[in-house]
Amino acid sequence: MMKFEVFDEKKVGKEEPVRLALKTDDGGVGVMVVDEDGFIVPGGYLVCFKPDGTVHRCTAVSPEFGFQLDVRQRIELSGE
Repeated sequence: MMKFEVFDEKKVGKEEPVRLALKTDDGGVGVMVVDEDGFIVPGGYLVCFKPDGTVHRCTAVSPEFGFQLDVRQRIELSGE
């Protein structure tokens, strides 16, 4: 099926939101960036909450999202 969109001058130059999704995997829950169709975008894996109570910060997060990243391109946590 084709999808049409009408040009809207008000939308030109507007920043796209960072769309977040929660996905369950191996008993944990991951937070990732998705596109408007719900597909995970490159560099979109952010963090994973593990069943043992730990939080894993994913590496290679895309800087395009605007998060503060460390040298391994993981989201920086405040208070560390």
